[in-house]
Amino acid sequence: MIARFIARMHQRFSVQLPAYYLGKDCAGQATVTDFSLRGWRLVGTYPVRQGTRLSLRVQLPEDPSPLQIPQAVVQWSRGHEFGIELVNPNPETQQRLKSWACLMASEL
Repeated sequence: MIARFIARMHQRFSVQLPAYYLGKDCAGQATVTDFSLRGWRLVGTYPVRQGTRLSLRVQLPEDPSPLQIPQAVVQWSRGHEFGIELVNPNPETQQRLKSWACLMASEL
């Protein structure tokens, strides 16, 4: 059996960030448990299906205004745990994500 490893483009961080998600047929609270610039792992109160499009709001530490993610796509789902890929985040959102990732990297 050959193991396949996929190199990730962005560093990942283990986190505990409160979030809310909303889709066509679902809405719930979640905790972001794994964070990168392009994708996150979440544990939510409501299961979602692979391929579902979501909007999210997440609270970054020491940041008074929540981060708004207008569009993300669920890449995988296992019960209440799921992974999302961010879809074309706007420049302001990208900058906030990059700043926070740099802060996280400096604390390692």
